[in-house]
Amino acid sequence: MLQLLIQFLSGSLPITLQIPFVPDDAMPVLAQVVLGVLLTLVVVFAPRGVIDFFGGRSTLSIAYLRRSLRETSV
Repeated sequence: MLQLLIQFLSGSLPITLQIPFVPDDAMPVLAQVVLGVLLTLVVVFAPRGVIDFFGGRSTLSIAYLRRSLRETSV
């Protein structure tokens, strides 16, 4: 699935999406940005979903996100 997403965003699949105001040579950069955002969302939200699924009682909030980012920052 991830391989197909990378190929789609880089334009190497036969099906391509023409995004207005984005030149064709900028598609790999856009693909990296999109994949980076997806990776960030998965790293931040997937562990909390797994914990909540197995009986965790934590609620996801902006305050928790700010606190966890503050604790992990250097």
